[in-house]
Amino acid sequence: MKQNLWKRLIAMWCVGSLLMTAPATNVLADDIQQETNVSEMIDDSTSVSEISDDHSGKSFTAEEMQEDEEDVYASESDESVEDAYHAEDESEKALNNAADDSAEASDSDADDSAEVPNNAEDNSVDTEPIEEDARDDSSVEEDTSVILEAEDSSVEELVGANTWTVGNGVTAKIVKKDNENILYFTSKGGTLWNNWKSKIGNAVSNVNTITLTADSTKMYFPEDSAFLFFGDYLKSIKQIDLKKVDTSKVKSMRGMFDYCSGLTNLDVSGFDTSNATSMEDMFHHCVGLKKLDLRCFNTSNVTNMDDMFGECERLVELDVSSFDTSDVVIMNSMFNGCNNLESLDVSGFDTSKVEEMEWMFSGCLKLKNLDVTGFDTSSVNRFQGMFCGCNSLEYLDVSGFDTSNAKYLDDMFYGCAE
Repeated sequence: MKQNLWKRLIAMWCVGSLLMTAPATNVLADDIQQETNVSEMIDDSTSVSEISDDHSGKSFTAEEMQEDEEDVYASESDESVEDAYHAEDESEKALNNAADDSAEASDSDADDSAEVPNNAEDNSVDTEPIEEDARDDSSVEEDTSVILEAEDSSVEELVGANTWTVGNGVTAKIVKKDNENILYFTSKGGTLWNNWKSKIGNAVSNVNTITLTADSTKMYFPEDSAFLFFGDYLKSIKQIDLKKVDTSKVKSMRGMFDYCSGLTNLDVSGFDTSNATSMEDMFHHCVGLKKLDLRCFNTSNVTNMDDMFGECERLVELDVSSFDTSDVVIMNSMFNGCNNLESLDVSGFDTSKVEEMEWMFSGCLKLKNLDVTGFDTSSVNRFQGMFCGCNSLEYLDVSGFDTSNAKYLDDMFYGCAE
């Protein structure tokens, strides 16, 4: 195809050169001459073509050149058509590929978009418990602030999750405040059960303070209040607030505060003891108490005062001058082990019915004076160790004692100074 193009260019150049050099005077002659020249030029071009094709070992005539040119046009046309079809095929393939790529991209985007909600859902599932925990913690704090609305402005923390029923119309809860466990009774005229401690269980052993809530009006102690605050259960007790307590129904106060060794103060000035018959061991082993004000106590019906203040070794003040002991039968160990008492007024005691006085003042190491001249001992049959260990007594008059019914007199003055 390149050889044919080259032949065509040579021929055209020859014709153009002849036309440009022909004279313009004789048109006809020029035409004739031009025809002659053209023929010669064709012959020359044929010669040139033959010379140029000698390189390939071929020779071409003018007719053959014309046929070759037509073949070239046909070939080029065929090649153009083929190229067009090929280009169309390529274009179609490109369009198909683009469509496929677009479809794949759409599928990929769809998958990604499908994965994003799934991932988001997964993330929400993962984080949901955290959010729920946060809500739970928040609700606990809010509930705590509501349930444990303090009696003052201090923050309180609930100990355990229970509010216990501990009486007829009485409930109890334990809260933690300033590192102290406080047991709150709530009552508006209810009566505390004697076995209230067993309703709470082991948690009661960690209680430091017992009191009534601010909205409480009155709480009655039961008729049998024996060992109501027994220290073997209340091992950590330090304070008992009894301002809103009504004891008018109580008959037995036996061991009410027995072994409350952690108590350092106890206000029982509001107690109504008019119906009480037993005060045995009532304050026994309250080793932390230093004073007791019992001037309000009505003991007119009390028959038993056995060990009532026994082993209250730190008591330095004890006023029992108002006690009515006219019905008391037993006074054994009543002040036994009150090591720090320096004075004690029992001069007004009516002991006409008392039968037992053994160890009554035993271990009162610091007592210097003790007036028992008014004691009626006509019914007493036990005097054993009555003044044992009272080694600080400077004077003791027992000249009026009637020991006619006495059975036990041993160690009555053992350890007393001579």
